[in-house]
Amino acid sequence: MYIDVDKAVKDKNPQLYKWLPSFVLNWIKRLIHQDEINEYLDNYKGTSSIEFAQSVISYFDVEIKINQEENLPKTGRYIVVSNHPLGGLDGLALIATLGKYRKDLKFPVNDLLMYLKELNEVFIPINKHGKNSL
Repeated sequence: MYIDVDKAVKDKNPQLYKWLPSFVLNWIKRLIHQDEINEYLDNYKGTSSIEFAQSVISYFDVEIKINQEENLPKTGRYIVVSNHPLGGLDGLALIATLGKYRKDLKFPVNDLLMYLKELNEVFIPINKHGKNSL
């Protein structure tokens, strides 16, 4: 299994996991479509993070329009800063788009996203709620 709500909650907060009723965990699983996501992940296992992001964008038939695409750096260091009001889809669009030009992508992400193994090669985990957070 790829996405496992039980394991994620248990790993992040064992006390909370013991306290939460199973119907709440089951509701979260349905809310995030755990089974459907896992089926999709199984179909695309073994692909690179960039290929995976491009497949998700294609699956949802997302059209990405880029202004001044010619200005994206092909070599050297760079930092891309973005606001992503749509959450995950925006991040996947960035990976898919920038991945056409660069294979050395790295994105700081909430460490919970590390459960998405297909994207680990482009993710750097940040613990937003642990002892080292601000």
